[in-house]
Amino acid sequence: MILSRTSVKNLDRNLQNFSQIRFIYVVDNDNDLSYDSRKIQGIHANISCVCSQLEKDIILCTSDLTKIASYSDDDDINNSTFAYTQVLKDILLEIDETVDLKTNMLEFCRQQYIGNEIQLRFIDEFEYHFRPDQAITWFTRQETFIFKMLTRAFRILEPDILFQLRFFIQHLHQQLKSNLSTTPMTVYRTQYISNDDIDSISKKQNGLLTFNEFLMTYKTEVEAQQPVNTDMKLVRFEIELNKTIPMMEIKTNPENILITTGTVFRISAIKRIDKEIIIIKLTLDNDILNTVQQITKNIQENTYGPFPLFRITKLMKQMKNIQYTEYFCNILVDRQLIINDEAANSTVASLFHMLCCFYYEKKQYDHALEHLQTSLKVYLRILSSDDIKLTTTYNNMGSIYHRQGLYEQAFYYHKKAYDIQVHYSNFDPYAIAAYACNIACVLVEQGKYEDAIPYLQRDLQIQKRLCPNRDDIQLSTKYHNLAGAQFRLQKYNKALENYQKCLEIELKLHSSNHPTIALTYCNMATVLEGLKRLEEAIETIQKAIEHLLLTRNENDEEIQLYKEYKKSLQQKLV
Repeated sequence: MILSRTSVKNLDRNLQNFSQIRFIYVVDNDNDLSYDSRKIQGIHANISCVCSQLEKDIILCTSDLTKIASYSDDDDINNSTFAYTQVLKDILLEIDETVDLKTNMLEFCRQQYIGNEIQLRFIDEFEYHFRPDQAITWFTRQETFIFKMLTRAFRILEPDILFQLRFFIQHLHQQLKSNLSTTPMTVYRTQYISNDDIDSISKKQNGLLTFNEFLMTYKTEVEAQQPVNTDMKLVRFEIELNKTIPMMEIKTNPENILITTGTVFRISAIKRIDKEIIIIKLTLDNDILNTVQQITKNIQENTYGPFPLFRITKLMKQMKNIQYTEYFCNILVDRQLIINDEAANSTVASLFHMLCCFYYEKKQYDHALEHLQTSLKVYLRILSSDDIKLTTTYNNMGSIYHRQGLYEQAFYYHKKAYDIQVHYSNFDPYAIAAYACNIACVLVEQGKYEDAIPYLQRDLQIQKRLCPNRDDIQLSTKYHNLAGAQFRLQKYNKALENYQKCLEIELKLHSSNHPTIALTYCNMATVLEGLKRLEEAIETIQKAIEHLLLTRNENDEEIQLYKEYKKSLQQKLV
């Protein structure tokens, strides 16, 4: 923003908090300006002076967006952005003979620039005239789609865009690699970095640092003025290069040196020139490669795969990035290369199952079901429909339908999981109990209590075998569920017996003020009412009230309901 002295004095101070405004340039002959703003980038005598300052600041502002990742021995390798970006770089540079990278890239770019005639002409030019030895030239043409898309994708880390641009990324890297310098040199990079990032880097002396893009550096230092009161500091990187680093001098501007993406440096020194300017010296040594290999070893192993698309999908899952895991899974699922590969199909199916669980937890059941159906489709390429490995998938599908209120479908898939498990020679009793419970829940929702009871009993029987001491809170829940169905069928004696067993366990395992104890007493009262044992029912509902009063006040809604029920019992007794 360029303003006159008068305008800046009338400027709303809230504007200085707008992230879209980086600097304010004041045009005035008098350097004395009392207006205090961290956005003001100098007072200039005329527009020519402003333009001169703008040229420097544009370079810096463009550089400021560069993502920096650092690593020290104190960092958690499994949660290290540094490690993930190194593996991503390796995947992007991996030779891929499974697809036509150039055709795919151009089709993708044309989709991105539909209606933009200027960029579409650049894309046509690239298609017909690009040569591998022109990659750097294309990269330095900042007006073209290549520079715009690639720079943005590296800076905000858009793996989908980067993956589609692999054709160009690989050629640019190869051109830099083919022209290794024979003599060491020092280059410079000046940019503003947030105070938080400065603090993080300052703690990593002798650690590693990388820039997550193709890095433009300069043979001489770029002068820059530190803004007043900014939340960022001016950092000057002094980078020592040697013949091992893919880099090249820019023909149109020999002062500029382009370094390949993801190059890793050692943080050899951090010096503060004053309160506002910091110099960070970066060097190369023989240990860096081995260190990077150790840092990325686990991720490399966990993302191993037959081709890059498979690997990047697994990497996104490893990074817990659901959005991009889903994106790459949807591309991967019907690739001919995996359809007849048992291990690959198993991995892809498990990824879709993971996506299902994510959306299920977020209560987005349609999305969850869609991914689980895809998971099942992929599993059925390598497994028979009654394979024991599919029981979890069938059961989860039943759970989704249950949540959607589609009880017939829910019953079908829960029953399918149950039947496969009970007929399996090496069955899992925990799974059988869980599936039986799920079937019973669906039948209870449908009011089919008679049908539900055998499954509730099976669930209870297994739980009793698995809990020989008989004092387990899950066991009390099984007694409670069975008693509830028996009550609905007016089998009051059996219901009372099971409620009593439930209560006995709850009184042993829960504190006296636990709410489930009050609920069990209330349910027992309703059973006693059904048995015409009204005095016992009144005593029992009173116990429920007393337990609730341990943690709630008299006006509590549930207590009032219990009191109303007690009153109705007393009226029947008269």
